Amino acid sequence: MKIDNFDRATMKLLRVALNGALAEVGIEGVTFKAGSMSFTGSEATIKVKATTERNAELRTGLVQMWLGAHNVASLTNDDGWALVDYHSRKPKFPFIARDARGKQWKLSPEQARARFGRAA
Repeated sequence: MKIDNFDRATMKLLRVALNGALAEVGIEGVTFKAGSMSFTGSEATIKVKATTERNAELRTGLVQMWLGAHNVASLTNDDGWALVDYHSRKPKFPFIARDARGKQWKLSPEQARARFGRAA
């Protein structure tokens, strides 16, 4: 693939090619993914994110730890929603929840208690 200048279409192709190449890096236990991309006509800046396989376990443990601090009952509810992340540096909306369709939402502690129940 030859690219003369960067535009939206070529950046989409570049992302697919880059993610394919990063998947073949072969470092055991680490997954790479191309993140945000910005570009001008002749230059592109690409963020590459590396995560470990244990990342989901660690995130779940972090969310579980903060549930008690904010008096939230559980990680999931009957509507298919789940708490998936907690951001300690964002006090207004620290909880990240995923709905049944897979869309992510920011929740305040009050919203989390309303959706997932209040701990006894």
